[in-house]
Amino acid sequence: MIPEMNVYQWASVLLAVALYAPLCTKVWRKQVNVSLASFILWGSIDFLIGLSILIQGETIAKYALAFTYMLGCLAVIVCVLKAGTYKWGQVENRTVCTVALCIAGWAIVVWGFDNPYLATILSTIAAVLAGIPMLIDSWAEPERVPLSEYVGYTLSGALGVVGASAWTVVDRLFPFSSMVVCAAFVLAGLRKYKGEYRNFVEAFQADWGLD
Repeated sequence: MIPEMNVYQWASVLLAVALYAPLCTKVWRKQVNVSLASFILWGSIDFLIGLSILIQGETIAKYALAFTYMLGCLAVIVCVLKAGTYKWGQVENRTVCTVALCIAGWAIVVWGFDNPYLATILSTIAAVLAGIPMLIDSWAEPERVPLSEYVGYTLSGALGVVGASAWTVVDRLFPFSSMVVCAAFVLAGLRKYKGEYRNFVEAFQADWGLD
């Protein structure tokens, strides 16, 4: 049976799947740096987000992207461990502690208060926080950011937002937050062109006597 998903939701999921292949290849070949902590946390939290939406009795269209990201994170984790390019420091420890509190809150809200709606919000916040270690690394080493993949993930999140059936937390919060986080990585990665842009501007000003 084919899941009931519109063209934007299908495009969002399929694009995410397609992007994990080149990302895993680059990680495996040590061509890019990614944060092991962030992907472990993302994979765990994406699972919780998808589970929160599933518990509410929603259709697969609303949690397909979360579970897709979870599986993609697992693939990246395997590649990072194989490549041996990961590190773990104080930033990662603090992020894990913060996200652990969000996960604990998720469990209490879902099982203690039977409120998967609020749990969806908490787990999405945790997913955003989980990106902090990788965003710091990306800002410090923009040349090691898989820029094209994150542009694609930003587009995938945008398609998820556009394809959502309603303006609700369940429908749009996760794809929107994914879009914003990935856009932040894109901005960090674009810093590697900062010097080239400055040289271009200086040359343009010199040619036209504007300096």
